[in-house]
Amino acid sequence: MMKSPWTMVLVMALAISAAACGKKAPEGEGAAAATVTEPQPPAVAGEIKETEFFDILVPQGWEFVDFGKGSLQTYNRSGSYMAQVKLEGFNLNDNNVESALESMRARQDGSPLERVEMKGLNFWTTTFESGGRRQTFYNALKDGRTVSIAISGPDHQSDPTMQAVLESIVIK
Repeated sequence: MMKSPWTMVLVMALAISAAACGKKAPEGEGAAAATVTEPQPPAVAGEIKETEFFDILVPQGWEFVDFGKGSLQTYNRSGSYMAQVKLEGFNLNDNNVESALESMRARQDGSPLERVEMKGLNFWTTTFESGGRRQTFYNALKDGRTVSIAISGPDHQSDPTMQAVLESIVIK
């Protein structure tokens, strides 16, 4: 069946309209270059938990523990997936942060350290298996302190829920 050209125009107009959803029209001086994207709800159902140092998505059915002093954890009830975020130390530099993770990597026979930019910081990262659990650690320097993010689970690097939790982390 042949579609009319008007049907194609309507479909294209709807696609363009949908792509523009969630954006606010720029205003004021220099507005032509700026666009603002409205915050989108997480793709995974759950609740954003806010602490003094971090915000994190706690997926529906998962547990959350705030250990205080900049340490928190969320995990599924079976314990197969976990995300932990910590803020540690004082008066540190990037070499301290890198060497601490390198030491862990060497003890656990992890992947070579890599540098990744994430959440506005430059993190060192490594992945390894320990205690039968596949884990990835990220360490970065922020205001002289180490920000550590650990995620674990059988396929944590591709699991949509784990990736939503990782992406949700806000470092204050």
